[in-house]
Amino acid sequence: MFGDVVTVRSILQKAAYEQGQNNIEPERYTHVESFLEVANTLVDEKIDSTWKVLVNQTGTGADSIVYFVDRFVFNMVKQSKGTFHNHTFTKSNLFVAISKTSDCSNVNFPRDTFIEYRKDNGNDSWAIDRSGNIRVPCIEDQVYSGVVYRNISSIVSLNSASDRKWEKTVNAPVISFAYLPNITDVTPVKISFQIYNRWS
Repeated sequence: MFGDVVTVRSILQKAAYEQGQNNIEPERYTHVESFLEVANTLVDEKIDSTWKVLVNQTGTGADSIVYFVDRFVFNMVKQSKGTFHNHTFTKSNLFVAISKTSDCSNVNFPRDTFIEYRKDNGNDSWAIDRSGNIRVPCIEDQVYSGVVYRNISSIVSLNSASDRKWEKTVNAPVISFAYLPNITDVTPVKISFQIYNRWS
């Protein structure tokens, strides 16, 4: 299992970067579904123990998958010149939304996205129940992406190379958000989330 995760992670990394180099029409998003399905499998709790071994041996945790998903979406939107938006992708372990701002004062992710784009089949109910939220000032006519992860908190390690004897993990939901293309001077940003467990 360890070798499989390493191999699939490498393939995912390559796909995340190549998405921005190949002339793939983002509107034909069969490849998007495939990429996200692989990412979804890699952040499943079933391989929790494999990630812990990987972190201890290589220093690489499941947080790398968060980075690859963000990079893939960024490249996809960039390749479409901002025309690829108003899409949601719901998997068992992650919820991805690509949207565009309109007349607003703030963007609340994932709260606003659920209201606008919730699917009728209810497959995203686990994501709606998340209490985490990111609130950023609205930039008019700006494409943004957001991802909510269901179970990744237990497999994103905070271990550093100098402190691997301590098992430290994230104790709250993992959510990513980005304006596309990147805008780094947006303030203020308000992040709210529920702490899962108290440390003793």
